[in-house]
Amino acid sequence: NDSSFIYTTRNTDKFSLIGMAGLTEDDDTVLMHFDPENILLDFPLIYGDSYDETYITAFKLPLPEPEVDSVWIKNTIEKETNVDAWGSLTIPMGTFDVLRQRVDEMETDSTFIMMAGTGTWIFFSVTQDSSTTYSWWTDNVSIGFELFEMEIDKETGDVSYVSFMNSLPVGFYESNRTETRVFPNPVSHVLNIEFTEAQTGELILINQFGQAVLIQKLDGQKSIQLQLSQFNAGMYFYRLSNVSGKVTGAGKFIKR
Repeated sequence: NDSSFIYTTRNTDKFSLIGMAGLTEDDDTVLMHFDPENILLDFPLIYGDSYDETYITAFKLPLPEPEVDSVWIKNTIEKETNVDAWGSLTIPMGTFDVLRQRVDEMETDSTFIMMAGTGTWIFFSVTQDSSTTYSWWTDNVSIGFELFEMEIDKETGDVSYVSFMNSLPVGFYESNRTETRVFPNPVSHVLNIEFTEAQTGELILINQFGQAVLIQKLDGQKSIQLQLSQFNAGMYFYRLSNVSGKVTGAGKFIKR
């Protein structure tokens, strides 16, 4: 939301969560660094894959108590990941080929407090909690994030949390952005897209419901024309990616 952010990194080996930042209800800043990184996907992701990891987060907060200066909470998470299913998933954005990933976590929270004026951390308490989470991922390059997530209460087996993607992510690396010129906009029949440099990869056209409606291969072109007479009126988005699947540009236009 507007007061919190997550920080991720992706390369050819993995997609990982490296940190979080946000504000509490009292407008105190909370910064969390994952050490080592929390691996969300280990590439290549293949049905039957399994791996274990442990990562640690820690954050400090001031306390409005006269005797206590601040509290420090250290989270140690032991994580077991299994890619345990494959198939198709239908959500409001459309139907996608997916792999399902099950993650079992054991979280140990250690709390320390610093008494006012001492400068020394004192151990206060420790708690443990476990969870099982299922997440569904697609290799559709227009998405880039998980489509669906479900958390299970390990004691009762009940579903305790559900979330799903209802709109298309539009982020990309600004430093590697390819500038494009789209005309006419709005368009009725033929759309022209010009690039500042020759492109090799593909351009994906996505409707306002998040469904990929056209994939155009690029092989060294500096411009393309798209025949859109048969498309419904409305807002459309396009994403430009290179041969490795990395998004290098994006934009939108209106079809009349």
